[in-house]
Amino acid sequence: PDDLVTPGERVETQEVADIVSELLIQLPDEQRQTFMLHHYDSLTLSEVADAMETSLPTAKSRLRLAKEKLRYLLSCRGIIEETISESG
Repeated sequence: PDDLVTPGERVETQEVADIVSELLIQLPDEQRQTFMLHHYDSLTLSEVADAMETSLPTAKSRLRLAKEKLRYLLSCRGIIEETISESG
């Protein structure tokens, strides 16, 4: 499976990871810590809530807000397209 990833794709993936790391600084501390514990340390949301001494709903909310902010910041940089879905 690693043979299926081209060197160019590997570089691009690393560049995006570097940009995300840079953008994490712009998040509020609690959102950044929640995101990092969940995505970088591979903790479940329940484990994140325990580690941060908060409730599971709060941990979920912080993760959602962190992802929304990162998505917005990445779209501002032209890294991803932010799509707005319209119902109906």
